[in-house]
Amino acid sequence: MGGLGGRMGPAAALARAAGGRLAAGAAGARGAGGLPGACGLPGARGGGGPARGAAAAAAAAGGLLAGYQACLEAAPLATKAATSGVIFGASDALNSLLLAQRQGVRGGGLDLARSARFAAFGAAVQAPLFSAYFSTQDALVDGALGDSPAAAVLVKLAFDQLVWTPFFWLPVFFGGMALLEGRGAQAALGVARDRGWGFTETCRANWAVWVPVNLLTYSVVPLELRILWVNSVSLLWTAYLSRVQQEPPPPPPPSPPRSAKPGPQAKERASPRS
Repeated sequence: MGGLGGRMGPAAALARAAGGRLAAGAAGARGAGGLPGACGLPGARGGGGPARGAAAAAAAAGGLLAGYQACLEAAPLATKAATSGVIFGASDALNSLLLAQRQGVRGGGLDLARSARFAAFGAAVQAPLFSAYFSTQDALVDGALGDSPAAAVLVKLAFDQLVWTPFFWLPVFFGGMALLEGRGAQAALGVARDRGWGFTETCRANWAVWVPVNLLTYSVVPLELRILWVNSVSLLWTAYLSRVQQEPPPPPPPSPPRSAKPGPQAKERASPRS
């Protein structure tokens, strides 16, 4: 898993080069008091305006991307774990805020303990699991279908949405969160089965979000940036999972009615009289 930050594809190299140029341009702008000519904009001094603000925002984004790439090279798995932990915790907090707003609850309704559990799950489970998953997918599928990139993307997407998500990832998520809540192994297995296993309502909602997102994931996003990309999209999706995870469990199905056994008197009444 640590090798994920090693060899970079063309898109990653382009992103790094762009980030470096933007960061260097931002430094030149600060030193000269104007906008860098490399941004393709006139070097205005002392003035403001939308063009300068957009260039500054682009330079900041490029600097952040370059910094993230440097962290990936130094400690790939730790960087991905930190990213996942922060976004998972923030997603649960966002869900709490949205729920409190809908219900008119004052004080935000934040549950810091639950948000901490989400952060721990994101850092300890989601990041290493998806790092291994993405690298294994690329090694197996690209190795077999390297001459047909479009077919490789479709195979990865089909496996992701028809096998990985309904029969592994969603059960792991709901069962793992139940374990972190202290429910016990038996209860966690029940939650994983009832809410995560198979083509559930949550899985169908997942298709609406992740089919288009993962078309981009497998076609244009470099391997070492996929955890960042998936986590960024996951901010709202994990807030949705947090809401589903907090819903009360469905009631057990009603037991079939038992037929009353006839007593001795009923049998006597039912027997023919001579």
